[in-house]
Formats: sequence, C-alpha cells, structure tokens
Amino acid sequence: MKQHFYTLFILFFLAACAATDNTPNQSYSFYVRYLAQEQNYRAEASMSTIGKDGKKQEIEIPGGIYFRKQEMQPMPYQGMRYRADHSGPFSESNTFSWRNPESDESYSFDLSISPIRKYGFQSDTLQRNQVNNFGWEGQALQPGETLVFLWQSLKGDQTKNMELRSTNPIPIIEFPAAKISELEPGIWTLYLVRKKLIKGQAAGAPAEGIIEFYTHTDTLVVQ
Repeated sequence: MKQHFYTLFILFFLAACAATDNTPNQSYSFYVRYLAQEQNYRAEASMSTIGKDGKKQEIEIPGGIYFRKQEMQPMPYQGMRYRADHSGPFSESNTFSWRNPESDESYSFDLSISPIRKYGFQSDTLQRNQVNNFGWEGQALQPGETLVFLWQSLKGDQTKNMELRSTNPIPIIEFPAAKISELEPGIWTLYLVRKKLIKGQAAGAPAEGIIEFYTHTDTLVVQ
C-alpha cells in the first residue's frame, strides 16, 4: 500500500513539473496617451514571455490585437510591440481586445481615467513664497494616479516637471511654496498630465497598463 501511494506521488509530482515547464510565463503591457489639445490618441500593447536565458522578451500576439475596435499595427523593430494612432474625442474607457485563434476565446483589458477639462490656481499670478491651491474640473485623484505639472518659460530656455499625489476626496491640491519657488520670475506655460497605473489580469496572465491624459495649455505669471 505504501509502495502504491509512493508511486502515485512520484507520478503526480512529475506531471506537475511537466505542466509547469510547458506553461509559458506570459505577461501583457498596455499604454494609452491622449492629447486633449490635438484630440489625438496613441496606444501601444505587447505580450512578453520569459526566454530560456531567463530574460523577458516581447513576442507576437497570435491573431493580432485591437484598440477601441481599431486593429493595431505590429512594430517588429521595437521588440514586437503593437501601435494604433487615431484622432477623436476622449473616452474615459479605452479597451484593448484580442482573440485566441485556437480556442476562439475573447480577451480584453481596459484603461480608464477621468479627463481634466478645466484647471487653474487661485490666481493667475503665483507668488514664489506662498502656498497656492490648485483645482480642476473632474474627478479627484484615484489610487494609482498622479498629476504631472509640465512648465516651460515663455522664453523657452527653462522647463520644469513636477509630480504630485493627493488623497483629497475633492479635486483640489495644495501646491507647496517650495515647488513654486523652483520657477524663476516671469511668464510660464503649463499643461498637466493625469497619469494612472492599472494592474490586473488578462487572458489568465499578469497585465499592467499606463494611461496618460494631457490637458490644454495655460499661461501664468510667477513673481
């Protein structure tokens, strides 16, 4: 009886090892960027596996992949990534979809984010030694989201990038005086990037995506 149990255990263990060896270690990566001023989308997607050398490598997605029902084009010279570009109004929900040609199963992964239609400080003139509240029209920042402030002096000789997070349940952020003091006195243009990282599962494999919403530009005076 013990010998029979031992034999079954060995067979089960070998079967489990074989299944592990034959299961591809796959993952998916997705990216969406929307430029509000140009009303333009760019989307990218890739499927990766771990090669025999232990390194991650991007591979072809059998049957291809679609972004918002538009077929994405492969870019084999960039590690077999897929890309789609098109113009149009922004949608909070942006879905990638594909199908397994062997099993005919359908899969999807969605990247969603709330747009920022209007934004501004309490005053169009910022004092370098004073805190200033910053607010926008739209949803407050959600878990996994950040606001990136992209500044450029009107002279064009200086740029500044500032990234802020907030747990405020309303769409207002206290902008520190220390951040404003990094800007030299003068006229600056500003636009925001609302950025969100999303992790989950796609086709039974780990998946993650980044979606970025770029706002219209604004002009402010720093004193």
